[in-house]
Amino acid sequence: MHVRQFFTKSARAADMPGPVTVSGHFSNQVFEHFCHSEQSEGSRPSNAARAPAGGILQSKALRITDTPSSRTKRSAFRTHGYPAHGTAVPHPESSAEAAQALASAEMVFATERLAEICENAQICLFSELAERAIACGADRAALLVSGDVGFFSAAGKLREKLLAHGEVRLFCGLSSMQYLCAKIGISYENACIRSLHGRKGDLLGAVSYHEKTFALTGGDNNVQFVCRSLADAGLGGVQVYIGENLGSPRERVLKGTASELAENPCADLAVMLVLNPNSVNPFEPVRDEMLTRAKVPMTKEEVRWVSVARLGVQPGDTVWDVGAGTGAVTFELARKAMDGAVFAVERNTEAIELIAQNRQKLGGFNVHIVQGHAPEVLADLPKPNCVFVGGSGGNMREIIEAALIKNPEARIAVNA
Repeated sequence: MHVRQFFTKSARAADMPGPVTVSGHFSNQVFEHFCHSEQSEGSRPSNAARAPAGGILQSKALRITDTPSSRTKRSAFRTHGYPAHGTAVPHPESSAEAAQALASAEMVFATERLAEICENAQICLFSELAERAIACGADRAALLVSGDVGFFSAAGKLREKLLAHGEVRLFCGLSSMQYLCAKIGISYENACIRSLHGRKGDLLGAVSYHEKTFALTGGDNNVQFVCRSLADAGLGGVQVYIGENLGSPRERVLKGTASELAENPCADLAVMLVLNPNSVNPFEPVRDEMLTRAKVPMTKEEVRWVSVARLGVQPGDTVWDVGAGTGAVTFELARKAMDGAVFAVERNTEAIELIAQNRQKLGGFNVHIVQGHAPEVLADLPKPNCVFVGGSGGNMREIIEAALIKNPEARIAVNA
């Protein structure tokens, strides 16, 4: 049986990172995906990237791996460093296998950014890579992509398209998380891992409820913006490590507080590790004695536990707490929506101050405080998955209507 082979090499520097090649048989064709780190300056691969001593290619971080669906291990072979989250540094044996696979390829296809890796690469859009490889007619073809095989990798989409043509093998390299943590001497075994590259969202919940948070950043959610959002929320004192262009000649590792680094320009593609020794356990219920109360009414713990349970709040939910009072229910909701956001709506100035105090005290920085009258202020809030109404000021119908206009499937709980 005539066999055609496809080899995919991803480019990315240590997560930002190492080239990744995917290999497999596609109906008589093999597609390989492996990760390497960038090649040394001055070296330039011909048909395939050649591994230096030790079999490890110096990789350069490329954005493809850090796209909305790709981001912790970046594979990239680049002689010149591009901003990236990190570098994926491959195991020597994997590097050698990947280089051999590329060297044997008759045709190489790559996006413009990755084309430098191989002198003979034909440039095309990422969306065209699989089709071009299948249609080229070569017995052995190589695809250059960025992305780590196990984390938001572009190789996954190519693999799906190529699987119809045969078996696929994956060769992994080190992620930018491994690379950065090794550089700074901190373990990542209990870290919370998030990707903000090309995505909406923030790290407020992750940092509030985890001692260590590793994040891939880029696009609008770049490191500087993320640090500023942490500082604005009250987390400006947390320790942050930033790694940019990891594995490339322009590699830089920075350390500082979120407030300090919010003022420091950074590469568009970079990774960060946030340390919060004051993180709280999101699985611990909020008890009455944990709250600052003053004279503002508060929902008792047994009642709020039942109410929150009935709402079925999920980790990534957006939640409204209308008539938040002291924030007793608010912070219970915030722990349930640990990767989401809770909007505490309150008109009373004294209550607003108490919510701010309790946010600092309980560490629920994924709570956003909104002062104003409902339903008027609800128009500017994001659509809710869940709504708790603790106080309506006589506008219960209007508040419920406002929530259902935003999301007809919103789950609503009202305490009378």
